[in-house]
Amino acid sequence: MGSRRTLLTAVVAVVLGPVIAGGCVQMAPAVDYRPDTGDAGTHAPEPAPAGERGTLARGDASWIPPAPQPRAQPPEASPAPRAPATPEAGGTSPQPGGSSPDADQAPLLREFSPAQFVELFYEVDLPNLAPVTSPPPITGDEAADARIRSIAEGRGYRLQAEATGDLVPVDGRPAQPQAAAAWRELAAAAADDGHTILVTSAYRSISHQRDLFLNRLENALGADPHERLDEIAAGEVDDEINSVLRTSSIPGYSKHHTGYALDVWDGNLPMVRFGETAAYEWMSADNFANAKRFGFVPSYPHGVEQQGPMPEEWEFVWVGTDPLHH
Repeated sequence: MGSRRTLLTAVVAVVLGPVIAGGCVQMAPAVDYRPDTGDAGTHAPEPAPAGERGTLARGDASWIPPAPQPRAQPPEASPAPRAPATPEAGGTSPQPGGSSPDADQAPLLREFSPAQFVELFYEVDLPNLAPVTSPPPITGDEAADARIRSIAEGRGYRLQAEATGDLVPVDGRPAQPQAAAAWRELAAAAADDGHTILVTSAYRSISHQRDLFLNRLENALGADPHERLDEIAAGEVDDEINSVLRTSSIPGYSKHHTGYALDVWDGNLPMVRFGETAAYEWMSADNFANAKRFGFVPSYPHGVEQQGPMPEEWEFVWVGTDPLHH
């Protein structure tokens, strides 16, 4: 039995030897599979020079199988961009200023002509006012006062109501509480946009206005008005009176009596040059939109004839926000 097995092995060697040598069957050289210790050169065979690995004929005893190529990994999928929220998706599209489409829209501001701005102050019903039913004295001389008053009314000055109740300070000046509160909000909004706007005059009593007017008339006449009462009554100094009325009201006819009129400035240029400032531009742009947002309108705007004084860019009156919105 053993001799037969030996003979069979020899026959197989004779028959299959050329096939094996021809490369049909080739055993790979042994590879050391001991665990890696961290030193790749300790247990791995010396690699063939670059570009030569796996290029020898398989029948060559020095053939080394090609190094396995790393399997290409599919590119990592990027997360799909998130679609913006829409009402259909159950969200709310972002709106300017953080508001949503469902938020209440601010009322639209009405547009006014210069003459409409002036009349608006007389049309609204403002609180804390008492009507002045008879014109107060100016010089104390009836004839002289009548002459001064007729010139003032001819220019468009009107008898004004006077403030009642408690006034509150705004920039140190007494004013109606509603006007003072609204002005603080306006000044804060202006400051946010880089502008300084300060109140330089607010409520003014009838007696205070009388003193102002007489002092300025004295400067225009070059003498105490009480020393020239006959000339005043006779109309001999109408030009001097008119020159004062261009910028100053007679007592009882100033909107400052109401406590709702404010004279303002930017803290830099004189008050009478407020119209030249960036702060005025901010207030007056778009039909005085920033002033109207807080209930203020120009008191004596450009473009109106016979409104009293010359246009005063520095004076604003509070009328409330309701009449300024659609």
